[in-house]
Amino acid sequence: MEKNKKHTYLQYALLFLLFTGGGAVAGAAFSASGIENYISGSMAAVGDVILRGVGKNMIFLMVLDIAIAVIVGEASLSRMKKLSVLLERAEDEEADFLEYKIEKAGSVGIIGSQIAIVAGIILVALWYSDFSRNPENKESVVLAGAVLLIAGCFYQGFWQVRYVKLIQKMEPTKKGDPTSMKFQKQWLESCDEAEKILIYQSSYRTYCLMSVLLPFLTVVTMLGHLFYETGLLAIFVVGFLWIAMVSAYCYFCTVSRKRKLNRD
Repeated sequence: MEKNKKHTYLQYALLFLLFTGGGAVAGAAFSASGIENYISGSMAAVGDVILRGVGKNMIFLMVLDIAIAVIVGEASLSRMKKLSVLLERAEDEEADFLEYKIEKAGSVGIIGSQIAIVAGIILVALWYSDFSRNPENKESVVLAGAVLLIAGCFYQGFWQVRYVKLIQKMEPTKKGDPTSMKFQKQWLESCDEAEKILIYQSSYRTYCLMSVLLPFLTVVTMLGHLFYETGLLAIFVVGFLWIAMVSAYCYFCTVSRKRKLNRD
């Protein structure tokens, strides 16, 4: 046991030295090659093209974003409704496959919904950046863009309510008001044990993914600021999310264990 413990420490030290040494060598080679200046110039040129493109086509891009979101959302719900009809008269094995297809169709709609909201926010932010550099652009355009963003967010929220209601129609045992702050708790309590295990497994895998992604993004944003002056805010935001995720995970693990002790 003691030998295995020493081996683990040694392996960690070697990996740490390998990655830090490799990073130092790569950084030195990157700076010495002059690629940094080329990338910096290219990024500035690409950024300028994007800003001018968004500035000139703001309304069109916002309408396109909403249109794609509506098409994806409605197609997703329509697919779920058609599959739910087949599910009503399906046998056990076929029913499991149809439930998987319904879950997949709903996931496409949910992911599309989040992408549409984030894309709309990014478009408004890009337009404002272009407006601050080129005041000749009309302020009415950003107002129209903001209205379209709000309309898009309203549709996405309404779509998610419809999604929950459709699931509840297919599975009357599912409880919870999607407009309530306690919806997640109500929904989880109405799930059976198999569904809860699936939710817990998915949540843990998401935590594992984010525990790799957030540190990576923190380093990327730090290097971006060091080399290209991309700003400190991105580092603060990603770093805060990293700390918040780990803190929340540890807190809820502790709370759950305490509740278990109290029940015992």
